Amino acid sequence: MSPRVLAQEPELLFRVTFGDLTANAQVAKGNPKSSLSRDLGLTAQEGFNQKTALMLGDGEECAYETKGNLNLSAGTVSFWAKPHNWNDTEGRFKKFFRVYGSEDGVPFGICVDSPNSSGSARVVMNQGGGGRPESKLYQLNGKADWRSLKWHKIDVTWDQKHVAIYVNGRLGERQEIAGIRLPKLEGGKFCLVPIFHSGDGTYHNGRDRSVIDDFEIYSAPLSSDRILQRYMADIGGEVPPPMLIVPRASTAVAIDGKLDEGTWATSSRVPLPINAAMVYLHSQWAYASICYGADSLYVGLRSDKNPGVLISDAKERDGNVWEDDGFELFLTPTPATPNDFFQFIFDSAAVVFDARHGRREWNGKAAVKTSVAEDQWTVEARIPFADLGTGTPRAGETWLGNFCRDWPRPRPAQPIYTGWAYIQGGFLLEPEKYGRRVFTDSTQGARLDLSPALNTGTLELSAVATGAATLDVSVKSESGTVFQKTPSFTDRVQLRERLKGVKEGMLAVALRSGERNLLSFSMRFMAREPIELSWLPDPVNHRLGVVADLSNVDPEWAPFVAGGGRRADLSRLEATPQGPAPGRARRHWQLRQGGRRRRLVHVDGV
Repeated sequence: MSPRVLAQEPELLFRVTFGDLTANAQVAKGNPKSSLSRDLGLTAQEGFNQKTALMLGDGEECAYETKGNLNLSAGTVSFWAKPHNWNDTEGRFKKFFRVYGSEDGVPFGICVDSPNSSGSARVVMNQGGGGRPESKLYQLNGKADWRSLKWHKIDVTWDQKHVAIYVNGRLGERQEIAGIRLPKLEGGKFCLVPIFHSGDGTYHNGRDRSVIDDFEIYSAPLSSDRILQRYMADIGGEVPPPMLIVPRASTAVAIDGKLDEGTWATSSRVPLPINAAMVYLHSQWAYASICYGADSLYVGLRSDKNPGVLISDAKERDGNVWEDDGFELFLTPTPATPNDFFQFIFDSAAVVFDARHGRREWNGKAAVKTSVAEDQWTVEARIPFADLGTGTPRAGETWLGNFCRDWPRPRPAQPIYTGWAYIQGGFLLEPEKYGRRVFTDSTQGARLDLSPALNTGTLELSAVATGAATLDVSVKSESGTVFQKTPSFTDRVQLRERLKGVKEGMLAVALRSGERNLLSFSMRFMAREPIELSWLPDPVNHRLGVVADLSNVDPEWAPFVAGGGRRADLSRLEATPQGPAPGRARRHWQLRQGGRRRRLVHVDGV
C-alpha cells in the first residue's frame, strides 16, 4: 500500500476523543477548536476507552463550527455516551448532540437525546415548525438501558432518503424521509451534551449531566455491517499480533514463481484474510508461505484469481505498485526498533516496490518471479539477508513483520488491503503490532488453513504440524465463549463447526508442540446467514431461473425488496457464451458441480 494512510469510506470529517484533556478535535476538515477552551481536568470523567471523556460544568457549552466538519446533506454521527447523575426514570430529556439553524428562513435541526420516556435513545430531525404548512418531523428510537448507567454506543445515519438510529451496533429504527430539504448551515455550529439553561421544569433540569466520548462525524451513512463491526471492535479490545515459526528450507528453491519445490510443502503457511480498513474478514483470501536458507529469506504467495485480467498498471520499479493486484511483505529484523522496517510490494507482472520505512530511495536485490493461471496466481521471492543488514538468523531469533494482499477495485471505490496482522489505519502505522516470526533450525513449519465459510457462520479450518501437537481453537462473542476445542493430533487436524446464533465474534487459534509455540492467530469475524437460491432449469430455452429466499436479508435492507416479499425472482442465467442482448447488463458466472467447472453462464439484468 502507499505511504499514505488507508482511506476510509465514507470519509471521516471530524473526531474528538478528549484524550489530551482538551475539547479540541484531533481530526477536523473544518475548524478543530471547541468553544470550551479550558483544560478538562476539572470535570474529566473516565472515558469508555479508560482515558478521558467530556462532562460539562455549570453554564458551559462545547460547540464546534459546522463548516467543513458536518455535511448535513448526508452523514453519520457516532459517539459513546452514558448518564452521570440520571437514569431515565425521571421523565426528562437529556441531549447528547444537537445541530440547529436556519437557511432561507426555514429552521432545521437534528438532535440525539434520551427522551422523556424510558428505555431508549432517540434522533429527532425537524424542518420548519411553528405551524408552517411545509413542516416535517421525524422521530426514531433505539433501545437503551440508561438505568444501568453503562456506556452506550450511538450511531445516527441520514441522507436525502432516510434517517436511522443504532444503539450498541444494532439498528433501532429506520425511516424513509421525503419532502425535506437538507441545508448546509455553514455559518452554524453543533453542540455536544448541551445543558438546559432555561430553568428547571417537568421535562428539563439544568443539573442533569451526561458524559460523551469518542465523537465522530462521517461524510455519508455507514452501513449497518460497518456500524456493528465498529461497535464490536470497540468493546472487544485489541486483536493480539499473530505468531509463526520460520523453518529452514528443506530443498533448494528455484525462483520461477511456481511454488512447486518440496520446501513449500514443509514451510510455514498462513492466511491473509483481515480487511485492514475494518478489522473484519474480506470475502476473498490469499496465503503466504515462508522459510529461509543460509543467506536468504524465501516467501511464497498465492491468491485466488477472479475471471479477467489482473491489474498491473505500474511499469517501473518503485511506482504505485500498491494500486495493482499485488502482495506486500514487511520485515523488521530489529524488533527493538520497529520503525526501521523494510517493505516490498510485488504485482502479477513482477514489478517491485521496495522501501525502508517508506523511503523508496532504498533498493534491495530481491529476486521475484510470478506465475498466473486461470484461477490463481503466485509469487516466489528471495530476499538476501545482506540487503537487510543481517546475517543468517539464529534459532529462536524473532523478527516482526506482515504479509498483505492488495485488491484493486474500479474507481471511485477504494482498494481493499488484507493482511495477516491487523494494523488499524494502515500497514505502515504502528509497526510494533506486526506479527512475530520466530526462526527455528527445523525444516518443518506450521500451517493454518481457514475457509471463507466463516463469513456465513461455519468454522472450517485445518492445521499442520510435524509429529504430536495440540490445537487450541476458541470463538468468543458478546455472550462469552461459544465454542472451544483443544484436540491433540499427529501431523494434521481438521475442524468443522456451525456457529449457530453467532453474528459477530473473535476467533483465536494457537498451535503448540509440547511447550513450544508454533503458530497463533486471532481475528474478528461477522457471520451472515446465507441467502438460499433455488434453481429453475429451462433446458429447452437454454436458460436457468434463480429464485432467492430473502428471509435472511439484513433488516436495514428488507424495505428495499420489491413488494416487501420474502422471495424474489432475481434473474435468469443463460447457458450461452454469446454477447449481451441490446440494452441489458450481463455478468459472467462459472457454474461448478462437485468441485469441477461445468459451463460458463451469464446473468441478465443484474
